[in-house]
Amino acid sequence: MLHQTPVRRPIKFENTLLEYKFQGIVTSIHDTKIVLCRNSFLSSERFWLKSLSGILNETDCQLEIVGDVIRMSRRIIGWFQKQLGTAKLEEKSVRALLKAMLIRIRLSLVMNLPMLPSMRVMFYRANGVNIGRNVFIGTDVLLDPVRPDLIHLEDYVSLAGRNSILTHSDPTKPIRDLGMLDAVFAPVRVKRGAWIAIGATILPGVTIGENAIVAAGAVVTKDIPANALAGGIPAKVIRKMVPKNGKKLDKDLD
Repeated sequence: MLHQTPVRRPIKFENTLLEYKFQGIVTSIHDTKIVLCRNSFLSSERFWLKSLSGILNETDCQLEIVGDVIRMSRRIIGWFQKQLGTAKLEEKSVRALLKAMLIRIRLSLVMNLPMLPSMRVMFYRANGVNIGRNVFIGTDVLLDPVRPDLIHLEDYVSLAGRNSILTHSDPTKPIRDLGMLDAVFAPVRVKRGAWIAIGATILPGVTIGENAIVAAGAVVTKDIPANALAGGIPAKVIRKMVPKNGKKLDKDLD
């Protein structure tokens, strides 16, 4: 009888701060624990034969949490927290930290290097910002690197430059310890055709209506209705705008 050499499947594992698990190899023995095999699972044909046949049991593997790995993860998280001073580190795992570092590298590139607006849009999309068609993003625009996925820029939106759009806010450690203010995470939506003039800042939880204009240097803390001009600190509606000759924005400008 011919014996076939088993195909070695790659080990895929999910790495979080307090939970590790091997996927596709051990599924029936406490898969929320880390599986430490007494045999060398990278070289043992016997282990691979048994794992592929689904008859792996506790005589082959010892189930326990790998304390050294978890302690190392905690040290890394703790070190990064110290670098932030009184600010709070929002990332809770090494994987999240690596992702956050990549987002900030892209953000630094897009904010400091000269490039076409279409390239800026590409970088912000790579960071997770939701961006529609024909969007213009000027220079030195800060789109929240902690939760960029909460930012929604619809079609034909324009960010003139030196704008900040924030989706999270976390107070200092003493304020957090006293329970005076809670952290805020809220989406920001800039509707179709809105124009955010130079230097304007939009805070978490704000929606800018369709064809609205936010004046230069404004700080927007509340929703701005459609077809309105808003400005000031905090921003307030200055006047409603009416299209000339009763015209309306074509829904399909393409």
